[in-house]
Amino acid sequence: MAREDDSPEREESGEDVPWLRDMLDDDLKPLFSEDEGALKKTVRAFIAEVPDDPGLERRLIDLLETALELGNDDSSASVFTAIILGEARSRRALGALGRCLASDADEMLQDAAKVALLRMGEPAIVALMEEMEEEESPALNRAGYGLLGMAGLLQDGAVEARVKDFLEGRIEAERRRPPAESAIEELFRACAQLGDRRQLGAMRKVLAEDYRGRHPGIQDACEQLEENAGGVAFVSNLAPWEERYGWLFEDEKGEKALRRPRGTGEDPWAAVAEARDEEDGAHEDGPEEDSEAEEAGRSRQSRLLWGLNAFIDDEGGEDAIDARRYLDRPDGEDEGGE
Repeated sequence: MAREDDSPEREESGEDVPWLRDMLDDDLKPLFSEDEGALKKTVRAFIAEVPDDPGLERRLIDLLETALELGNDDSSASVFTAIILGEARSRRALGALGRCLASDADEMLQDAAKVALLRMGEPAIVALMEEMEEEESPALNRAGYGLLGMAGLLQDGAVEARVKDFLEGRIEAERRRPPAESAIEELFRACAQLGDRRQLGAMRKVLAEDYRGRHPGIQDACEQLEENAGGVAFVSNLAPWEERYGWLFEDEKGEKALRRPRGTGEDPWAAVAEARDEEDGAHEDGPEEDSEAEEAGRSRQSRLLWGLNAFIDDEGGEDAIDARRYLDRPDGEDEGGE
C-alpha cells in the first residue's frame, strides 16, 4: 500500500525528484512489493545477508538516507529498511537511524528507527548519547530521551547506570533552554521510566522554581517515582520489536525460522518470541476473519504495518495496547504492556 506523501521536501522540489522506487537497483525493489508473503521473505533474506554483504548494507543505508532527505518514498520500503538494519545490528547505519529518529516528518519511519536503535543495544545507546551532546538538537533530544527511557529493556546494569548518569547531567542544560526548545519533560519522563529516584529532588525543584508547581508531565513523572519505592525500571512484557513486527519472528510453513545474524550471540529476546509462539499455539482457531468490507479497505501489505504505527496519546506516550491489537491476536486479548 502506498503511503500518502506530504513531505515538505517533495512539495518544494516538484516533479524533478523521482520516486524512491525508481531510483533503486532491481534487487531492492522487492521491498516495494504489495504481496505479504513476498515481502516477509525479502525482509528475512536481507536481515540474514547484510552482516556478510557490506555492499548491500551500504545500499540499504543509502535508501534510508535518500528517503529521509528527499521525502520521496510513497511506500513503506524505508520503514522496512530501518527494521532490516536494526535486526542485522548494522553499526554503519547508526548515523542514518539517528537522523530518522530526530525527524518527525514521517512518524512511522521515526518509530521504526527508534525500535531499530534500541534493538541494537549498547553501541546504539552510547552513540545516541554522544550525538545528543554534540548536536544539541531539540528534536533529537526529545526523541532521544524517549528512547533512553526504555534502556531497561536491555537488561544491562552498566548501560542503565550510564544512561541514568547521562540524564542527570542534562537537567541544567535543558533548564537553560528557551521553553519552546526545552525537552525537560521528556528527560524527566525517561528518569521515571528508569526508576531513578535520585532525581525526585531535582524534579520537585524544577517544578517549583520553573513552573510554579504546575506542569502535568513533570508532576506525573514525580508521582510515578514516588510510587516506585524500589526504584525499578519499567519494562513492558512485550519488547517493542515484538509489538511492532512480531510476524518477523514467526515460522512459515515449509520454511525455517529467521536466521539470526552472525556474531551477535544469543538473542536475549528469544524467550519472548518463544513465549509468544506458545501463546499463539493455544489459540489454534485464531481470530475471526475480517468482514469482506473491512478486508477490501486495506491491502495485504498495509496489514503488516498496523503494528508499526506509533499510537501517540495526548501526553506523547505510546498506546501499547492498541499496537498489540494488530498482531493477529484474538479481540480483547491483552498481555499487559506499557
